[in-house]
Amino acid sequence: MHLRSILFAPRSLVLLLLFAIPLVFAGCNGDDVVAPTGDDDDDPPKERLTVDALLTDFFPKYYNQRDSTKYAEMLHPDYQFCLLDRDPDDSEPAECWDRDEELAIAGHMFHGWETNQGAVVQSINLDISLKTTGEDNTMWPDKPAGETWFLSIAAIDLKVFVLDQGADGFTNFIVFSDQEFVTAPDPNDEEQWVIYRQTDREAIAGG
Repeated sequence: MHLRSILFAPRSLVLLLLFAIPLVFAGCNGDDVVAPTGDDDDDPPKERLTVDALLTDFFPKYYNQRDSTKYAEMLHPDYQFCLLDRDPDDSEPAECWDRDEELAIAGHMFHGWETNQGAVVQSINLDISLKTTGEDNTMWPDKPAGETWFLSIAAIDLKVFVLDQGADGFTNFIVFSDQEFVTAPDPNDEEQWVIYRQTDREAIAGG
């Protein structure tokens, strides 16, 4: 589930509560998203050497720190986030958005963009617990021949603390849900891993 509609969307989709604030305004560009990088001569440590390290350490660490640069590093150039398909008999495909939109969404949440209703994210607490990982044999259009990708299922525990001036107080948005992650070698550094596809799943019972 996704945070996309809770604070900023023009429609009421309270079901969608995970990982971002929505992009529903004109004129957004990359300047809103990526923070300045360090010196080109820096040799940063390789923190995404395994799928487990990517999902359970790198992702929550830098998402909680609201680090746009690190978040951008972990998303494949052809990344997509897809919402849960709640009507499998419907001929319409599930709603998805791409890397640029996800980074714009996250960038506004990370950098304190305020809605017309006066809501601003104050802090994020994300924890990801890996459940299963196995080889993904899907013939993705962007998958190089002979390259091994993986499909993981992970439990998402997310709390977003929001200053909601329109409601005269603070609001906590809480998610306890599974997610599917398709991970691939980083095209810019094959020793590390990135997320190619992220798909919503049902909320975990009791969450």
